[in-house]
Amino acid sequence: MQVIQFYPDYVERFSSDVLQTLLSRSFGLHPQMRAAFMKAFMRLKTKDLIPLNKAIDVAFKLHRCQDKQVRQTMRNFVVHDIKRLNKRQKMSKVNVTIQTYLSKILRDDNPTVAREAVFILIRLFKKNVWNDSRTANLIADACLAKRKKVYAPAVRFFLGQDVAAEGKDSDSESESDTVGITDQFCPLRIFLISIPSDHPLLSVVLKVGYD
Repeated sequence: MQVIQFYPDYVERFSSDVLQTLLSRSFGLHPQMRAAFMKAFMRLKTKDLIPLNKAIDVAFKLHRCQDKQVRQTMRNFVVHDIKRLNKRQKMSKVNVTIQTYLSKILRDDNPTVAREAVFILIRLFKKNVWNDSRTANLIADACLAKRKKVYAPAVRFFLGQDVAAEGKDSDSESESDTVGITDQFCPLRIFLISIPSDHPLLSVVLKVGYD
């Protein structure tokens, strides 16, 4: 991997083999073997030997893996890579492309995958990589999600609370998270966003909304 860029005739095939293995066999690979392929994938992207759009797509497909370590690794990788791309100057076109992709992920049927998009948006905003209105609006869209796993971190972000779940990962949802979540809760979540973080009603509303 340290010298692959010096063999341009083999880069495309090697990259293709790594991606194909990750996408077709990663869920059944031994964790150590999967980690090795993930490391190769991340190294190839860091050296810009894999197109950005393909790398982001692969990363989010790996987010569907039941291995929490895989999801955390991919989350950190995506954040770090986007930060790296914007280190010298804002890559506006690239950022819009990724943000458009993330907006689709926010609507994914898999709440765990959608939640990862929320975490990434929040972390990039907090790191001042994407601290624009477009990013804020995407996080606001997540507040209207039907699954608590998706909307909870977004609401906490707007309330100025620490999104502790960024460092945690839970595969399960309580029954109350998945049953009875209808459009009538959308006004509640919008109301939560509008309440100042020091408002005395906040603790009461949060208790009603999240207990």
